[in-house]
Amino acid sequence: LIRHGEAEMSVEAVFCGESNGITELLEANGLEQDDTVVLRRALREDGKGECRINGKLVALSMLREIAGSLIDVYGQSEHVGLLKPQNHIKLLDAYAGECLVGFKNKLSECTRQWRELKAKLASLGEDEAERARRIDLYRYQIEEITEAHLQEGEEEALIKERTLLMHAEKLKRSFSEIGELLSGEDGAIASVTEAAVSFSQTEGICEEAQGVSERLRNVRYELEDIADIAEGLLSKLDFDERRADRVEDRIQEYKRLKKKYGASSQEILQYLSGISEDLYRLENADEQLQLLQKQKSALAKKGFALAKDLSDARKKSAEQLGKAITSELSALNMPSAQFVVQFSDFPDEESILDKLCENGVDEVCFLLSANKGEPLKPLHKVVSGGEMSRFMLAIKTITADVEGIDTLVFDEIDAGISGVTANIVAQKMASISLNRQVICISHSPAIAAMADANYLIEKIEGDKETVSDVRRLDEQGKREEVARLSGASVFNENSAAHADGLITNACIYKKEIASKV
Repeated sequence: LIRHGEAEMSVEAVFCGESNGITELLEANGLEQDDTVVLRRALREDGKGECRINGKLVALSMLREIAGSLIDVYGQSEHVGLLKPQNHIKLLDAYAGECLVGFKNKLSECTRQWRELKAKLASLGEDEAERARRIDLYRYQIEEITEAHLQEGEEEALIKERTLLMHAEKLKRSFSEIGELLSGEDGAIASVTEAAVSFSQTEGICEEAQGVSERLRNVRYELEDIADIAEGLLSKLDFDERRADRVEDRIQEYKRLKKKYGASSQEILQYLSGISEDLYRLENADEQLQLLQKQKSALAKKGFALAKDLSDARKKSAEQLGKAITSELSALNMPSAQFVVQFSDFPDEESILDKLCENGVDEVCFLLSANKGEPLKPLHKVVSGGEMSRFMLAIKTITADVEGIDTLVFDEIDAGISGVTANIVAQKMASISLNRQVICISHSPAIAAMADANYLIEKIEGDKETVSDVRRLDEQGKREEVARLSGASVFNENSAAHADGLITNACIYKKEIASKV
């Protein structure tokens, strides 16, 4: 989208005047409206960009929402989506409009209730065999966890003990040596005691020796305390030879249970509490299941009635849509065309909940008979390129009225049509333009002749680059382009006469339809 060598691009669309519902839509999104609405989108080479509405930065989704209420674009590939049956119900519902909203809201609540009820039934094991399987599983798990007699903090204590056991011999040697060095016959305690006695004999003679013997006695007390600690630690290392195996087995039991039930003993105990409650509920589920099954039956009746009401409302709109499109196709030189909306078979009450959703249970398919004597068949199997163009024009004509969109853009909707049909399509566009703005990219001389304003789009090659140019044509420019589109290689007297004839007839037609408004 960005020209080679440039860092960014931007595009703006300016809409003038009041548009249907746009004020309320802008206010709902916190945007102010002036006399114009300016939509702007910019893209940079690094993939980033921005969207603005009336100068205010907005999300792309909001830009699309606002733009969608102002302008409707039919491109060359849009018919691909319309040929897919799964999209047909969307178009039908858009045509039906507000008359379906109430039904859908009630169905939405009904489906929410069904999801909740379905979850409750699943938690109780609605299927008897499944419930029995889950009961057996929970009983086994409860027994396995309970028999383990897990205690909070035990695993951590065991890991510390295992560390001690692994280094027991080394620790014994160290503590024994410490005891000997401190409490032995020639140990530190005996030496400090002798030193204290010697210093005490000098206190009355040497002033500097005052108090040293007391300090040494304090040192002796500290050393005796350390020796006691070493002796106590040494006594604790007197383990049973099989203690290490028992500690390791217990640690492995914790690991095994953690792999199955939780990352810690606390989580395992929480899981135990949860499945104990589930087991109680499953073992006493019969009464609760009977109640839920009654609720399911009542909900099925409610859902069936709501879905049927929605389907009936859709069928009324579908009948109206069929007549409207058939009428439009007739006006577009398909006088024998027939269009109907086909509905799938409606499910029975017993199976309704399995198919129910917020949009009901209907599946629809557009059927078309383009020519007299041909049976109605799915749209995607029978429509030709030229027929598709007219069918899309008929659809846009009808849905634009329903949606209240003021600007319609048709990108080469004349594909596959020519002659009288092209002239009829041009007249249809002129009729649409009486109530809304129509912008059409076209190669048809009949459509170009019908336009109120013509713009020529052409590529111009410079020394180093090619640019696209758009310029409005004056009357002479319009005559020359209509002649060129008609196949004239040069603009001469004959080609000018043909172009003038098309333009004159177009002007006469526009005056006629304008006088009837």
